[in-house]
Amino acid sequence: MIQAVIDLEKILLQEKSIYEKIYMIEEEKKNIILNRDGKNLEIMSVQQEAFVKEIEVLEMERDKKIKNYIKDNRIEDLSQEVTLRDVIISMDEDSAHKLLQLGLSLKKIIKNLSFLQANNEKLISDNMEFYDLLLSGLKSGEPLDSGYGLDGRQNNRVQNSMLFNQTF
Repeated sequence: MIQAVIDLEKILLQEKSIYEKIYMIEEEKKNIILNRDGKNLEIMSVQQEAFVKEIEVLEMERDKKIKNYIKDNRIEDLSQEVTLRDVIISMDEDSAHKLLQLGLSLKKIIKNLSFLQANNEKLISDNMEFYDLLLSGLKSGEPLDSGYGLDGRQNNRVQNSMLFNQTF
């Protein structure tokens, strides 16, 4: 097996490992969102950003390896940009199988991650909508007594309250 293919396999394995870490963080973020823990959500997002930067570096390295493979195997006659699939097609069956399996497992992780991120975005959106609804109710023209009168004494009953149970 030529060196470019070996290097491609190593890069795909590294990418898969990083995407699995990003996926695990996204799973944790789901619980953090449900618990409305903004501080930890920010910490987790920063961790993910660091992994995304690692992925960007690996992607550039993978492009270099594919270009080396193209040059070494003289398959430059392809009219479009050469992808991992094109490299696999040009390889012998044994070498291609392992690379294909890596590519498919990486694609599966990325697809699952995308689905999980969409769900988390929906959770965040729903939480924001809930708080917007609460705030709009507070900002409406309805009088909201705080529970204390002008004389500083506590009133027996809070009127038109959105946040307090009105059934006694």
